[in-house]
Amino acid sequence: MMLSNKYRVGLALVFLSSAAFAEQLKIDNHEEKKNITKKISMHRKYLNKKSKNIFEHRGIGKIIRSLIKRRKNEVENRKLKKTAKTNATPKVNVDEAKINSTPTIKTYKSEIIPDSKQVLSPKDPYDAKSDLNSFIRKLRIDDGFVIKNETDQKMNLRLKLESKDNLGFFKKETIDINPFEYYVFDKKENIQLSRLKVLNNSFNKYLNPKFTEDGFLQINIEDEQDRHFLHQSHKFDFTSKKFTQEELTDSSLSQEERDFRRDFNGSCEYLDFMTQQEGISLHAIDQQRQELYAKNSIGALLEKDPNLLDSANNKIPLITHKIWVTSDDAPKDPSPQYIKWLENSIEHNKISEGWIHYFWIESKQKLPNLAKLLENHPTIKLMELNELDKSDFVTGDLYQQAIKNKKFGKATDIIRLELLRKMGGFYLDTDYELFQSLKPYSKAYDLFMGLEPMSVYLCNAFMGARQNHPVVNKSLEMILRNLGPEAPEYVKNAPENGFKTIIETGPALVTAAFGLTAGQGDNVDIVLPPQTIYPATADVYPKKQVVVPNGKMPTQAIGAHYWNTAWMDPQFGSQG
Repeated sequence: MMLSNKYRVGLALVFLSSAAFAEQLKIDNHEEKKNITKKISMHRKYLNKKSKNIFEHRGIGKIIRSLIKRRKNEVENRKLKKTAKTNATPKVNVDEAKINSTPTIKTYKSEIIPDSKQVLSPKDPYDAKSDLNSFIRKLRIDDGFVIKNETDQKMNLRLKLESKDNLGFFKKETIDINPFEYYVFDKKENIQLSRLKVLNNSFNKYLNPKFTEDGFLQINIEDEQDRHFLHQSHKFDFTSKKFTQEELTDSSLSQEERDFRRDFNGSCEYLDFMTQQEGISLHAIDQQRQELYAKNSIGALLEKDPNLLDSANNKIPLITHKIWVTSDDAPKDPSPQYIKWLENSIEHNKISEGWIHYFWIESKQKLPNLAKLLENHPTIKLMELNELDKSDFVTGDLYQQAIKNKKFGKATDIIRLELLRKMGGFYLDTDYELFQSLKPYSKAYDLFMGLEPMSVYLCNAFMGARQNHPVVNKSLEMILRNLGPEAPEYVKNAPENGFKTIIETGPALVTAAFGLTAGQGDNVDIVLPPQTIYPATADVYPKKQVVVPNGKMPTQAIGAHYWNTAWMDPQFGSQG
């Protein structure tokens, strides 16, 4: 058993003497026991110097004790193998025998952290090959973690470490891990893991993460890819539960929190009021969302068709759309951060894999600086709405009227739906950043949307749809009605502020359209929970506080909306 210096130090500190350590391991081989005891004794002086600092690394003691527990299990498993080989019955299932007795390396329960509950389950679909580094970045791992080589080849890995304050690159480390051995990375001050890569991957090995609720990560190097998407392990109740009077008046809450709770109740009441006028109800919407999520989660779809994610067919085209419109008299370029978030999103959805990333503006002449910036961009394709054939737009020139009236939020609401109807793909607001590949969603769904964390509305800041999807078509029909003389009373009576845009063309409208038409025929549609698509700072619904750029993200998050509300920002000249 090969041990690194840090590993020896920690083990000796846990058991205080080499003899106790050897006894705890219960190593059968006398020579191996002797060698380990000798190595620890050689480091006695080193231990005396370092003993004050080693346990500042939170959690390493737990990791080491559980590694010893695993060592015991490995010894018992070897004995089981020997027993199985000598058994007279030729059909003994060794794996089943091991699973029924002690945890094995391959089945992985909680060998790293004793008595800890696993977040993952065998049915959670997760594509470790494409999304591992996204998973690492979302967690902002600054505690100890373990890498285990589960293969029979020596593996060479590179770790990229960054400063926790996100001021840039810190350093890279290259490590070698022998077959069936561990690498323990302990906590480092102000440093977090950013990236992990196998350098000698001619062996076609895969990095499969296992994350525990206690905050520890184990990454296994294995021969087979773990096809699990973490976000689908997230259970969610879509029932719109209003706060009680007691909860609204709780004196222990801040005034801001009490106001938020009243606003949430107001969103429930208004959605129920408007959907009844559209011929549905809030209860029916809740039930529809719950049923579609249960039936159409990726885990449920894979049970029906295990080869779904390997299909060459993409229901939703591999296209992303972002839109920026501005005034004619004082045009404003988008913030450079918006371009950066798009570039970050493209890292997980590469053009080499068939993706096209459109950034739509009215014309290059109107925004010459942006046009120059993106003219020769390697991955972003700058597109002009003025050059697009709009003869088949359901809403005609309504988006152009909205721009003239400085209603940029209303204009982009219309444009995104017209583009999805005409071309299909994935629409993202300029302040939305993706953390992983959208390919599974392109293969699994005809349309998907997400629930806002602070209301009962579906948000249209990020959505995906095939061409001519019924929800998109219904939304455009309702926009045409809402902006004309036949608008229903609840639209006509909406206050003349940002809320009117939400009702006429935005989240409230697409919520009603989804409730009226989603899941019809053979369409595979879904509403995703807030933590998957619009993550908040805590896994609580409803929740006003949302994640911030470069912050720690929920492991199930596809991406994050940063809610910059440029459509209501005076610096960009928008009035709703």
